[in-house]
Amino acid sequence: MEDKVSFRTIILCFILLTVALTLNLFLMPTRQPNAQTENVKSPNIPTINIILQDATIEDFNSSTKKQIYGIDDLIVTTDNDTITYKNLTIKGHGNSTWYENKKPFQINFSTKTDLLGLGKAKKFILLANAFDSSHIKNATAYYIEKMLQQDYALNGQFINLYFNNEYYGLYFLTEKVELSKSRIALSDQSAILIEHEGLHANTEPNCYKTRHSTCLVIKDINEDDLKQKAMANFLQKLVELELAAERHDYAKIQEIADVDSFAKYYLISDFTLNPDAYMSSYFFYQDGATDKIHVGPGWDFDLAFSYEPNQGVNYGINYFSPYHTGAKKIFSPDQDEDDIISTAGESESLTMYYLIHTPEFQARVKELYNQYLYNNLDELITHINDIADVIDESAVENNSKWDSKDFFESLEAIKQWITERYNYLDSYYK
Repeated sequence: MEDKVSFRTIILCFILLTVALTLNLFLMPTRQPNAQTENVKSPNIPTINIILQDATIEDFNSSTKKQIYGIDDLIVTTDNDTITYKNLTIKGHGNSTWYENKKPFQINFSTKTDLLGLGKAKKFILLANAFDSSHIKNATAYYIEKMLQQDYALNGQFINLYFNNEYYGLYFLTEKVELSKSRIALSDQSAILIEHEGLHANTEPNCYKTRHSTCLVIKDINEDDLKQKAMANFLQKLVELELAAERHDYAKIQEIADVDSFAKYYLISDFTLNPDAYMSSYFFYQDGATDKIHVGPGWDFDLAFSYEPNQGVNYGINYFSPYHTGAKKIFSPDQDEDDIISTAGESESLTMYYLIHTPEFQARVKELYNQYLYNNLDELITHINDIADVIDESAVENNSKWDSKDFFESLEAIKQWITERYNYLDSYYK
């Protein structure tokens, strides 16, 4: 009798447990997909959903890039967490890219914030990569700069962007080029950051000029009260550098300039055949009056990697005018200068022209290539493949939304171009 009771008790407990589990499955709260992630196909990419204050994304299309809009909520979702930030603003960003349908933006926090591991800062850039169907050009250029160990090479993070819960595209969130402890960390009160903006000088209210520079703009300074003094000191040194470069006076060049930063900037520009190099978004910085002039970090590579059809993989970049049609071999000793420099008069890159024709500087460029880049093609292609594995589904979705070229075809074309370019440069610099 006791055995039967025990058996019945076990059966009854099993039934009650089954009913309880079933009810729990039906009654327990389910995790609903976030509004900003339900269309996203690449699970490893964070999402940013920007809820605008009394505005729509269409308002950006009818405004200037300087128009500032408020953000009610900026919702960042990763695999492990969702964080909502408040009290932000957003505005447009870029030059020619601002006039594309898919626009770049700048996010401004009221206090320094570490957004997706990019370091504490108030300003972050959302690059649209509108000219780049592969989406990997800027990220690849940043990685090459890291291979070169260029100071303050930029970091970035791919994200899926939403406005007011509506999918807007695959973006590359990056640091802004600025003076900051987590950006370009300079300590002197008169430390200054300068941008050469020769291509868009007409949009800049205050341009400073030198012999070889048509428009130098103060982008940032540690102490605003020292702006004019710091700029005057920088201009004096830059003019001295330009004259020393013209004379190929390498001892004087070394005294004024951080030669390795110039050489590494030359290499990243030469490797990527960036048509904007030395023309636009070209940055200098100086940590006080006694510091040398430094170049970098590199910025704006969406037109690089042979975007222009006239730039073949076996030629050095034409630094002398974006309107000149023929790429030239920079190192050719018998090159006729009149054949290189544009008749349109753009001379933004003449300093680099004279530097690269200075034997000691040319030798240093070759040394740095062999030290950091030579025979590392596999590393770079592996890095590109790793990026592609993360972004591929989001890139396909983005390109469909914005009617861009096929992602996989664009990716393979860029990888093929980079392979040919790398093999050529390995042979050339060796």
